[in-house]
Amino acid sequence: MRLTMAIGLILLVLTVPVRAYSQPAIPESLREVIPEYSGQKVLMASSSGNSDRVTLEVPADFSAVTEFYKQHFAEDGWEVEMEMSLEGTNMISLSKGGQTLGIIIGRSGEYSSAVNFTRESR
Repeated sequence: MRLTMAIGLILLVLTVPVRAYSQPAIPESLREVIPEYSGQKVLMASSSGNSDRVTLEVPADFSAVTEFYKQHFAEDGWEVEMEMSLEGTNMISLSKGGQTLGIIIGRSGEYSSAVNFTRESR
């Protein structure tokens, strides 16, 4: 029993650094659309059919992150379809050229935000 626990603990210790440095790849269609935020970390990424998703951790207050993305997408020609704010969360729905992009930005810490992007082709 102790040997099994020791081996399990060793494997856990060895895999944690690997997981800390390996991040999922942002789907190509989102890499073309989303600007890189300094210090961002990819938490989750997936694709299925005509939909791609990515969740990022960004080292900044969610209000500053919201303004960063709103400015970028406005300059890039995206049209705001809907915008909603709840306590600690901002949601934006955008469209451009047959694509929709949903962004949910939430406070995940005092100076960090979780940002979820979902892109769909119509």
